[in-house]
Amino acid sequence: MFISKMKRILGKEINAVRKLTKHDWEIFAEDTQNSVHQILSDKPLCRPSHAKRKLESAAKWLQKALDDIKSCGKLGELLLRSASPRLDTDNNIQKIMTDLELLAKAAQHTATTAKDYSKSMLSHKGGLERDHQILTTVCRLVDIYRDSLQIKPTHITNPDDGFGISIFDEYVKLALTLFNPRPHKVCDSMIEKFIRHALSYRDLEIISNEKELNNLLK
Repeated sequence: MFISKMKRILGKEINAVRKLTKHDWEIFAEDTQNSVHQILSDKPLCRPSHAKRKLESAAKWLQKALDDIKSCGKLGELLLRSASPRLDTDNNIQKIMTDLELLAKAAQHTATTAKDYSKSMLSHKGGLERDHQILTTVCRLVDIYRDSLQIKPTHITNPDDGFGISIFDEYVKLALTLFNPRPHKVCDSMIEKFIRHALSYRDLEIISNEKELNNLLK
């Protein structure tokens, strides 16, 4: 199905594609399917805004645990040592207390970092960049498309609706439609955003000007 649909997308431009054997097309389809499925099957990373909240909570309770242990003084240390053979020396107790204090400070520091990261990505407002796996997938599709078809990927937007209409745009949409293992469809606006990111990282062509598009279509 993918191969036949891809040939239709290429249309008249199929003659510009390097001569592909049946085996070449199968490898192209297999690489596309495996890449999309493998990358998007991995469990997504938590959003920075979520990480910020959890790290702030961890820092708070780690510091509270440290303060509670210190408030018990020598009796607390004695009880802790008696509870576990691994805590039977003052050095072990002090090392754990020091590590706990470092962990509390590190959690607070990384919470601040996650907060800044969240704002830059608009994660706290449901920003699209929360899903790096889709961007990784599109970047991988850039390489597969270029290496398999020997065509430079380009992103050409329709001046009427702003959505991509190049062969590469259609290829990415087809790949994500057919091979996405997730239960929810990747929306077109998200695909557009990540195609732009992926091509800009590689200094590849993005055409969004109406005059450029009309000249291209003449």
